[in-house]
Amino acid sequence: MSVQRDAWTALKTQVAADTTVAAYVKRFKWNRQEEVFKQGSFPLLVAFPISVTEEEYIGIPKQKTAKLIINTFCKVYSPVGDTLETEMLHFDEMVKNAVEKNLQLTDKALICHIGDSTFAYLDKEYAEANFQIIIRLPRFTAGLR
Repeated sequence: MSVQRDAWTALKTQVAADTTVAAYVKRFKWNRQEEVFKQGSFPLLVAFPISVTEEEYIGIPKQKTAKLIINTFCKVYSPVGDTLETEMLHFDEMVKNAVEKNLQLTDKALICHIGDSTFAYLDKEYAEANFQIIIRLPRFTAGLR
């Protein structure tokens, strides 16, 4: 299995195994496929890889680092408008805490950055928090410097 797939699988397992998140989330969605969700499916956690970038470290021969960037959406529903913000902030914090529990996902993958959250109010009953997770994937190459 590739380093990228191992990191993605480890992140999914880590977040889904968090007892706080598992008790709160009604549905996990680990891809970007669109679906119509019913009211009973919220709160909802959607995460999917969006890109892999590579950069070369200067001064270290044959070492390359790739970054796996993952988008995360925490979608909430609240029929009482006054609690929507509280639900959204609580869910965002809960998911980030689950991600931060173990920053060393595998022996070849390290969570190096959890991005700032942006909040979107879809209407008076639905809202979402969005942030990116960046996983560093160090590797050595056989190429010349």
